[in-house]
Amino acid sequence: MKKFKNTMIALDFSKLDSTILAYFKYISSSLGIEDAHFIHMVKTMSIPKLVMTEWNTILKHDNSIVETCNNLLKKEIAQFNLPLNKAHIHCHVHEGNPTNGLVVWSKEHNVDLVVVGNKQSHEGSGITSRRMAHRLDCSMLFIPENSMTPINEITVFFDFSKESIEALLFALSFHNKIADLKIKAIHVQEGTKSNLYPFSKKNISSTTLLREKTLAAFDKLIEEHQINEKEIEFVIIEQEKGSIAQTLIEYLNIRPTDLVIMGSIGHNKGHNIVFGSTTESFVDLYLKSPILTIR
Repeated sequence: MKKFKNTMIALDFSKLDSTILAYFKYISSSLGIEDAHFIHMVKTMSIPKLVMTEWNTILKHDNSIVETCNNLLKKEIAQFNLPLNKAHIHCHVHEGNPTNGLVVWSKEHNVDLVVVGNKQSHEGSGITSRRMAHRLDCSMLFIPENSMTPINEITVFFDFSKESIEALLFALSFHNKIADLKIKAIHVQEGTKSNLYPFSKKNISSTTLLREKTLAAFDKLIEEHQINEKEIEFVIIEQEKGSIAQTLIEYLNIRPTDLVIMGSIGHNKGHNIVFGSTTESFVDLYLKSPILTIR
């Protein structure tokens, strides 16, 4: 099972922090964490270079803000009494651009998982989930404002890639922690010419054949990985219009879930289009439940 030994949790002193900490407290025992780094970025002022030199002579660097934020951060975390199974808790406060700072820090410290709030409004924090999803090569957990526990159902977006297989196997590991957990694997059957163009006749036989082949491929896959088919509900939905991300969101708007897990494709040139059009768009648009992207 994949473990997130080195995890970074970004907090910005907004009302979302309480939701992030409560949700993280609930899910942390399933993540295999050894070091939990809680970090806050103090946003620096945007001062033109021509003004900066004179400004620095007037006002020397003052650590009081950093020290105060560090104390507030420790106090905020202490209120939740996080049971992290002997994991070490670390608090960090740094100055800089929030998104850039978090990305750089996570890369420098080889972070396995980054936990951030997923907001409709950024409330001046400067942290943009979509930008972080694009720039980071580690797994990420996005927690929106309405996140609730417990987790009774997990939805995995499944496209038969090795990333989605890993996401499915990780979801199955939750069975050891959560009784009566439902896991649903959703596969989007991408639109064919017949349903992408309104003037084409829909070929029912080819659509049915593709569905049958997809079901057979999934049965073969779970047999190869020795997965109990009773532990997973496999659902195929058709992409009638719009993007894959939009199709997934429309499905979840009708059939809500408690946690979404999806495999993320890396940022090399061959995969960037796929990642950008699906994972990033989904993270940016879907705010009804937490999203865990697996790398």
